[in-house]
Amino acid sequence: MHNIPFGDVNDGAEHVQRQVHSGATELLSGAALLDRALAKATFNRQLLLERARSSFATSTELADTLVRLEGISFRTAHAVVSSLVDRLSSEGRQWASLTLTELDHAFSARAGRPLRMSAAELAAALDPEEFVALRNTLGGPALEAMRSSLKQHSAALQCSRNRWHSRRQTLDLCSQRLRTMGLDAAESSGSDTRR
Repeated sequence: MHNIPFGDVNDGAEHVQRQVHSGATELLSGAALLDRALAKATFNRQLLLERARSSFATSTELADTLVRLEGISFRTAHAVVSSLVDRLSSEGRQWASLTLTELDHAFSARAGRPLRMSAAELAAALDPEEFVALRNTLGGPALEAMRSSLKQHSAALQCSRNRWHSRRQTLDLCSQRLRTMGLDAAESSGSDTRR
């Protein structure tokens, strides 16, 4: 797009306006569909928790825990965890079945020293509920982070609604004034033509 004076924006940006309008329409349509789907949705929390426990969803947390507790690089930690995921997956085992001995063996092979992590620390690293609870920062899924985010976004939404209502009232008032002015002008011009 070239530098266009504000008054001529339609000449140079018509194609962009169509794309933005089309994208906004699709977004609103998708949001409405999501709203309807979530309003009717039910969630089997126990089943979802079981699935999370049986998956490798917390493999990243185990790698992060190795970095924090063992002082190794992310590359080494992820290599250790990746080898364990591959092995357990090929054996048809669940992530929660990983033992401290198996972790120590994979860790020692890559880090060149024995593991210092305890069984309790391993269990915490593999626990999906603990995984969520640890992420209590802005944008994280932990309960307190979500509450804070919801409160902040609800307040921002209310501010937007208030601004929208205020602007709507202003536009309605201006529209009413223009109609009144138009009627006054029509009446004036009508009386002028009769003279």
